[in-house]
Amino acid sequence: MKNKFFKNLFLILSTIILYILSFPNIFFKANIPLLGHITAFLWPISFFYLMRNQTKFKAFLLGLTIGYFINLLSFYWLISTLHEYGMIPILISFGIINLMVIYLALYWGIFSFFASLYKNLSTIKKLILLPLLWCVLGFIKGHIVSGFPWLGLEYSQYLNIYFIQISDIVGPYFFSGVIFLIGYLFYFVISTSKKQMRIHLSLILITIFILLYGYGFIRIQTLKPTREIAVGAIQPCLYPEIKDNPRFYNKNFNVYLRQSEEIMMKLPGTKLIVWPETSLRYPLRYDKIKVRKIRNLSKKYNTAFIVGNEDYYKDYTTYNYILKNGAAYIYKDVGPDFYFKRHLVPFGEFIPFRKLLVPFKKYTDILLDFTPGEEYTVFDLDDKFKISVLVCYEIIFPEEVTRYIRNDCNIITNVTNNVWYGYSAGPLQDIAFAVFRAAETKCPVVKSANNGVSLIVNGKGGIQQKLGIDIKGVICDTVEIYNLKTFFSKYPFLFSFLTIFLFIGMNIYVFIKKEKPEKEF
Repeated sequence: MKNKFFKNLFLILSTIILYILSFPNIFFKANIPLLGHITAFLWPISFFYLMRNQTKFKAFLLGLTIGYFINLLSFYWLISTLHEYGMIPILISFGIINLMVIYLALYWGIFSFFASLYKNLSTIKKLILLPLLWCVLGFIKGHIVSGFPWLGLEYSQYLNIYFIQISDIVGPYFFSGVIFLIGYLFYFVISTSKKQMRIHLSLILITIFILLYGYGFIRIQTLKPTREIAVGAIQPCLYPEIKDNPRFYNKNFNVYLRQSEEIMMKLPGTKLIVWPETSLRYPLRYDKIKVRKIRNLSKKYNTAFIVGNEDYYKDYTTYNYILKNGAAYIYKDVGPDFYFKRHLVPFGEFIPFRKLLVPFKKYTDILLDFTPGEEYTVFDLDDKFKISVLVCYEIIFPEEVTRYIRNDCNIITNVTNNVWYGYSAGPLQDIAFAVFRAAETKCPVVKSANNGVSLIVNGKGGIQQKLGIDIKGVICDTVEIYNLKTFFSKYPFLFSFLTIFLFIGMNIYVFIKKEKPEKEF
């Protein structure tokens, strides 16, 4: 009994550690992408050894435990964010994040329950059902309760540029299932006692790798740009006590102007410059002086500007103030035109279930609810370039991004203010999202973060320029425009819905048709 306990403990720790090690560049700021590429395929080995002889209830509890610690290690930094910037007491901040972590851990518990439920099925059925379930759970997690598709298994490969190209067909959730399938095949290759099965499964593994890398190589080699554009992003590194203090608004604005001119000196002919989220806390619609200065700079250098800008106005039908987060577009005499953030951050920009949180009313009343935007706005630059803006964590929602692509967007910009996360894993995790949105849509991504990480990612998903956390500076480069709509951009839900229907159909088939149980798991 004692040996079994320590064996289970070892396997639990191994699964947690291997899963976290699948993201070394994100969690440990370690530039060892190969480690993540490999360990993403290894954690299922310890996980399935752990689930091998568990009852369904014990499997659920073990999965819940694994999921809890993985998600706690993923989002610990949000506790200090709520405490320091949301002015919520540390214990209540921990409680809020703990509830989120437990909710996310449920997906691991459910997956583990089904792993135990399927343990007596044939190998081929398990190899179909469990990867399908992994896809289905990832899709559900990304869409219910506001959606939170954060750090799925696919993001372990964000620096593996040839490997991730297939995402422009299948999307992130199905691709995550493929990565899981590879790990599951490794488990069977190691654990099976049948030599013939080991050979067959090894051949399947080799075939999968050849297909994925082969597609990626061909895709990258055959992409032909229709035009190029020089782009840039500023990173002013202004902390809240300066950035959000009205006394410093004009001084901060001058910093943005100087950094924009710095880009022009580094890369003459830059056509688009992006400023961070909430660069201007006062609505540009009321500030003619700042609009004129940006216009003058735009005319001088023939450059368009995306400016993070909060907006508010009085609704005279209700006599309430409407508060929105978004960005303004200014190009010579055009604008300011506005995009308003559609997907708001729970507990950051609105309080979900506010009426149910009566015991915490004195804390929730401090936080005002923003109003979401309604349009998938795309800005037109010289009839050649169509620019979309994603504000903050809007970039984590893959299907949402494709809406802009179907509106003919060919350049994605992302404005964010990651100063709330400090020198934590939070800003680093954002890098993977930008890379995947570029690879899925074949559109370049220009990301401006107040204090990092700012990025320029090409349409193949390759990082061309990067500016780390707490580094004041600018980035600029020329990116290719492909002017195409990928299969995923056209049909973003197709593979997700297929996996759901296949999963349901396979379960009906398996549990209606009785078969002789297979001992080997």
